Amino acid sequence: MKILADLAPVAAFFVAYQIGGMHTAIITLLIAAPAALVLLVATGNRPTRLQMATAALVVGLCAISLAMRDTAFILAKPTIVYWLMALAVLVAMRLGKNPARLVLAAAFAEANFGEDVWRRVALQWAAALLALGALNWLLAVQLAEEDWVVARTFGYPAITLVCLTVQITLLWRRTRQPLRQ
Repeated sequence: MKILADLAPVAAFFVAYQIGGMHTAIITLLIAAPAALVLLVATGNRPTRLQMATAALVVGLCAISLAMRDTAFILAKPTIVYWLMALAVLVAMRLGKNPARLVLAAAFAEANFGEDVWRRVALQWAAALLALGALNWLLAVQLAEEDWVVARTFGYPAITLVCLTVQITLLWRRTRQPLRQ
């Protein structure tokens, strides 16, 4: 359900863009982002801090984009989110927590990786997030609006999935054991 709450606003944005253009898509996203959180709560799930922060950022940037009649704010949203996530990973590491270990440790509990491995994984996450943010900025500036919308909707999730798949495969190879179900 939490993944649906993440993907539904993006899907609504894409469909609304195809039907009515960027203005319609921004209004749709302005409604869809908080609605996804309400749906999570209504179904007994608790939104993550990241989901709440992203929804707040979306609402703010959508409102600014509409008030200023400038799409640059909404085009910058993925960059801001990716860079804030990278910063959160780095700050968490500085505070002695490792987000990569928190997320993946259950799957690799028997692997008994050392802190150096988990540190590298977390740093790779931060680097990938910084690169995705830079890619979004580059594409937002270089591509036509409709091409950016397609890249945002399909390209970024695909890149994220490829990065995670490669990283999990590399970790799995270190264990020489199949992943636990």
